[in-house]
Amino acid sequence: MSARADSRAPAAADVVTWAALVAAVLAPTTVLRPLIDPAAWWSITVAGLAVAGLTLALARPRIRPFGVPSLLAAATGSLAVIVMENPQERWLVLPSPTALTAVAARVRAGLEAISSQAAPVEAEAGLGLVVAAGALVAFLLAEAFAVGCRAPALAGLPLLALWTPALLWNGQVAGAAIAVTIGAFLLVLAAQARPERARGSVTATATTLACAAVALALAVAVVPRVAALDVPRTYTDIAAAGSGQRLDLGLDLRDDLIRGPNSPVFTYTGVSPGELGALHTHTLSDFTGRQWRARSTAEEHIVLTTRLWPTAPDPSAANEEVTFTLPGVPDGRLPLPEMPRVAQTPQAYLPERDELMAQDEGGQSLTLTLVERPDSLDYWRGLDPSTLDRNPTYLDVPATGFEDEIAARAAEVTAGAASPYEQVLAIQNYLRNDPSFQYTTSVGPEHTNDAVWDFLNDGRGYCVQFATAMIVMVRTLGIEARMAVGYLPGDDEGGGGVVRAHDAHAWPQVRFPEAGWVRFEPTPSDRTSTAPAWASDPADAPPTEAPSTTAPTEPASEDPTTATSTTAAAAIAGEDTGGSTRGWTLALAAAIVAAAAAAGIVLTRRRDRERRATSISAAWDHALRMLGRSGLDDVDALTPLQVAALGADRLGELETADGAAAIAALSSLAVAMNDHRYGPAGSRATPEQAWRWADQLAAALGG
Repeated sequence: MSARADSRAPAAADVVTWAALVAAVLAPTTVLRPLIDPAAWWSITVAGLAVAGLTLALARPRIRPFGVPSLLAAATGSLAVIVMENPQERWLVLPSPTALTAVAARVRAGLEAISSQAAPVEAEAGLGLVVAAGALVAFLLAEAFAVGCRAPALAGLPLLALWTPALLWNGQVAGAAIAVTIGAFLLVLAAQARPERARGSVTATATTLACAAVALALAVAVVPRVAALDVPRTYTDIAAAGSGQRLDLGLDLRDDLIRGPNSPVFTYTGVSPGELGALHTHTLSDFTGRQWRARSTAEEHIVLTTRLWPTAPDPSAANEEVTFTLPGVPDGRLPLPEMPRVAQTPQAYLPERDELMAQDEGGQSLTLTLVERPDSLDYWRGLDPSTLDRNPTYLDVPATGFEDEIAARAAEVTAGAASPYEQVLAIQNYLRNDPSFQYTTSVGPEHTNDAVWDFLNDGRGYCVQFATAMIVMVRTLGIEARMAVGYLPGDDEGGGGVVRAHDAHAWPQVRFPEAGWVRFEPTPSDRTSTAPAWASDPADAPPTEAPSTTAPTEPASEDPTTATSTTAAAAIAGEDTGGSTRGWTLALAAAIVAAAAAAGIVLTRRRDRERRATSISAAWDHALRMLGRSGLDDVDALTPLQVAALGADRLGELETADGAAAIAALSSLAVAMNDHRYGPAGSRATPEQAWRWADQLAAALGG
């Protein structure tokens, strides 16, 4: 093979760098798979990166200005993405105004799909362009830093930026993905800073290997901890037809509150929001100390009935009629008010759970007659839960090692209460009104293995934390309690109301004889308005005659961990408010990358100073590295004068004044190195002169 052909081959270090950067870019994009349908972007992104990398391999050794190969790679990678995104419209690759307008429209459509849908966003036109473009930009910037500018430490910045959408948009932090990113970045640093042909540079090699070993040890120590962190993620799921709101029952107390689009869920007529009160779709009984889990309904008895209440309602009580209109029921459950009700037609009812099953996921309506609860305090004070045949499931307190502390707190709060009802009310009002508790969309740090005990001491959380704390405290008193998941009554809309995703809520239900499961409201009033009439709170305004909360604007939603079923996938509507306490996860990742970058810069400068202060050999090693990166490789067996002859041929292709000066500098440096290595008296040139020649050569080669 001719020297000229060899000069056009990419350097091995650069090939390693391109491969490592592709891996580093693809690793964080895998975190998007639960958020955006991979069918919309994965193959497109891989194709775009592959074409861009191939373009760089062909152009970087041949074209000196470092920005030109990057622009060519951006063009070819973009064309590949456009073709892959819509193979039927290959004409879009033509750089015409019509094509550019069409591509811009597809990008806008992709951005609109991301901003208007909750995860997982389904495959739509333009999504692939948006995701692939982000990955391609990050790859090209990192490559320009690492190979084009020979500043590999700065390549960590665009790589770090790729983690931002995943961390801030509810992505699941995967330890493997983080490990791949860190490992690939270290490989880039090693490939671009390696002493390739440095005879006698054992110290530099040892230093590089030692630093890589330390960085890898830190990665091994940090990655498992980062992987164990709970990063917020979405749990709202819009039905395929866009006609329903799906909730996820995996409520996790360690997750932050993340909201998605505030889309309508259902409407109702016949009563006002204040008269209707909260509506649950699901109830949960199993709590692990951190997370609520949904149970299967496979073995539960389903009753086809019009009486949607465990006991017969009082026929003499006041009643009202409400009709719900649901465009879709993707989670298979219909809303039920927190009071006795009767349906106009027989419904599939789960009496143990007090849940109403939908016939299908399509649109349907439901008309109920609501029977008012008693609101006399004397009535409630006279109810004794100890007379019930209690179910151990509703009394279970997780054995975390802090159950005694929680029980002591409950006993302290309820000291002086004259009845079980007043005990429950005291716990509600303690959580609702005590200034040590604050409603926030982000939760406090994890100090123990008991999320309730952490919340009672930290005091920060949203409805899931407030409700769970009350349930566990009530259970320590020997009173049955469970979690209800559903919605607040939404906004008044002329003789009825509309319930939206941000009205999603969670609250405790406590079981009393005669009354059944009764709603209480421990979440602060600025988020839920007044408590129910039977759970009066002295901090609230006087309750209305209605037996439920008047709140039309509860914005609380919960962030669960994972959907526990496909038929009852449910938890509380997603939010887009951001503000995650897991933001320090991103800060930790930034610190790791910044530390590695700083270490790379410091080591590079130190090595440069050491080499300049040593000998002519160091300057010659630097020149060989620059020639190798320009395509002149495998010259270790050649004498300096032979290398200079091959290098002159390579430099002659530049056809500039810099090229001619570089040839002269290489020739002078080769003579100096030849004399230094083989001459009996050594070289007359000084190390300073040798380094000036080496720097002149590097400048001509773009290094």
